[in-house]
Amino acid sequence: MRRLILFAALVSLARPAMAADSLKVVVGQQAPWVAALDPDGNALSLGMLLEKHGTRGAVVQVWASWCKACVAELKELAAGQARLRKAGIGVLLVNVMDTPEGMEKVVHDLKLQGLPLIRDATGAVVDALGLSKDEKLALPLSFAVNAKNVVKLVLHEKVGDYVARMLAALEHEPRRGEPGK
Repeated sequence: MRRLILFAALVSLARPAMAADSLKVVVGQQAPWVAALDPDGNALSLGMLLEKHGTRGAVVQVWASWCKACVAELKELAAGQARLRKAGIGVLLVNVMDTPEGMEKVVHDLKLQGLPLIRDATGAVVDALGLSKDEKLALPLSFAVNAKNVVKLVLHEKVGDYVARMLAALEHEPRRGEPGK
C-alpha cells in the first residue's frame, strides 16, 4: 500500500513535466508552423506576420478566454503594444480551445481589434505547438521569435512585466535587412 501511494504521488508530480516535454516551442529552434484563419476568414500565419510587421521579430500569445493568466497577459500586451511596435516587434494572438463568443468578448473588452488574431478552430495549432490537451497544463503560453523565426524566449506561466521580458528577448536581434549576428 505504501508503494502504491508513493507511486501515485510521483506520477502526479511528474504529470506537468510530461506535458511540458511535449511542447514543440524550444528556445534556439525554429518556431513550429502557426497558421489558421483570422476572424474575417483570411489565412494568417506567423511567417506572414514576420514578413509584414515583425522587422525584429514577433511575440506569439496563445490564449483562451477562460484562462485568467492568459487574459492578464493580454491586458499587459494591449498596454505595451506601442512599445513593441516601436521596437519593430509584431504581435500574433492565437486563440485556442475556446468558443468564438469567448474570444470575441475578450478581444472587445480589451480593445485588441487592431492586433493580428487567428482562431484555432480545428486544433491544428494546438497539435503543431505540442500543447497538452489538458487545458490546465496547456496555458498560458507565449513566445518570442526573431525575424528568422527562431524562438528566443518561451513563457509557459504567468510572469511579471510580460512585455519587458519579450522586449529583452528580442532587443539585440537585428531588424529585417540588417546584417545578422
